[in-house]
Parts: sequence; C-alpha cells; structure tokens
Amino acid sequence: MIGCPFFILHYKKNVERKTYLERALAGRITPVWVEAMDQGEFPLDQIYSFDPERFFHQIMSIKDCMIAGTLKQGRMKAWPWAECVRLVRDLNLTAEQVLKDHSWLAPQRLTPGEVSLVLKHRLAWEAIVAGQSDYAIVAEDDVVLLDNSLDYLSGILKLLPPDFDYIDLAGGVGLLPAHGDPQVNTYFFEIAPPRDRTSCCAIVRKRFAQRVMQVDSRIVLGSDWMLTYLFNQTQAKVYWVDPLVFGHGSQMKIYKSNLIADV
Repeated sequence: MIGCPFFILHYKKNVERKTYLERALAGRITPVWVEAMDQGEFPLDQIYSFDPERFFHQIMSIKDCMIAGTLKQGRMKAWPWAECVRLVRDLNLTAEQVLKDHSWLAPQRLTPGEVSLVLKHRLAWEAIVAGQSDYAIVAEDDVVLLDNSLDYLSGILKLLPPDFDYIDLAGGVGLLPAHGDPQVNTYFFEIAPPRDRTSCCAIVRKRFAQRVMQVDSRIVLGSDWMLTYLFNQTQAKVYWVDPLVFGHGSQMKIYKSNLIADV
C-alpha cells in the first residue's frame, strides 16, 4: 500500500476513467475522489469573472518561465532549465513585446471546465491542509499508469528530497530535465525558478498547500499556469521526476480533454 493520501480530481461524467483507475489501483491505493464542483454544478458568474488586466499582470510575473518552456520544448531541449530562463530574462521583454511575439500569453477567458478544475485542485489542497499527512498525491482523472508505476512510486516515496514543496510525477508538454539541472537522489531534478509541466499528477506538501491557500483566491489562470504563478508567489521548491511515474492521458491522446468546452 502507498502510505500517503491519493486524491483524484474526477469529473463525474468520465465513468470509464474512474472504472479504469479503480481497477488499476486496486489493492495498492484507495483513492479519495474529489467529485464536487463539476462544471454546471456551480454558478459560474458568481465564482469566476474574466479580468484581462489581472490575467496579464499574473502572466507578466511568470513570463520568463512560460517563454523558456517553449525554448525547452524545441532547440534548447538539452539545456538546463535555469539557463533557458536566464536567456529569456536577458531579453528583458516589455509587455508590448510579449503580446507581439508570444500572443499565446495574451489574456483569455477560462472555459467552465478550466474553472472547475481549479476549484477541484483547491478542494484537494484544503483536504491536505486539514489532514494528518505531511504530503499527498493529487492526480487528475486522466492520469494513466505506466509499466511498474506503483512499484516505482513506492520506491521514490522513500527518497523524497527533504526540502520539496511540489514534485511533478506525470510530466507533459515536452518538458524534461537535462544534464546540468540539480539532481537529488537519482530521480528528482530541482527546477528553479519553479515551473510546473502540467497539473496532471504531483506530490503536494502540506506546507505548500497552506501557503497557496493564503494567496489571492480569485480565479485568473488555468490550473497549469496557475501553479507556476503560485510557485513563484510562494518561492516553492519544485522538482520534476525522471523517468516519469505516470502518464498524462489527455496529452497521450488516450482521453479527450474536458477543458476545451462544456460538453
């Protein structure tokens, strides 16, 4: 048995995902299903209001990490993360240059599915803060087990870096650690300045959950970008695991994402 809470953020219409995970985890993990706050179950206009100015303010505070990610996905794949970020920082991009050259960072309204996912993450963080464990695993319901995932997970839980706040387990968006990234206990690569890959599956420490619950609670960014914003606001210690423990089913084209539209 895995000796820490394992939360799964579940959209109730994804019946096949729950069935798959119940079978895949049986006998090793008894998950806690976070099923509240599905899209359509809350008054969207009372919880979320699109604020382009606030959106762009938050993006500008993490723009170097976001743009560095595009370099890391491409010709600088083998560069250490800190070097990619330093290259972008040296450009000292203005807001006008960011909007002109990186239009994908322009303010955009979140879909109901994106708002729902942010709310589910918050519910998991609240449960971690209220619980007894020093850390927990938080997974979205499109997480996919790879060969030997659970044995691998059991092994790395014994080797966790002592200073971690957040450890990404499922990767995504083509981001991988490289030679030169600080490595701890074989499997953990410190990512500084901190950035997530996706929000699919991670080990979340209670002290991090406590800190993020104190940050401005207004929903502005989707879960992936929100995490990078929160990491930088709280000066979190973030690690990426390599090899990956789990797969991200939506990015692997196993599942259709629920974030694109209310379907």
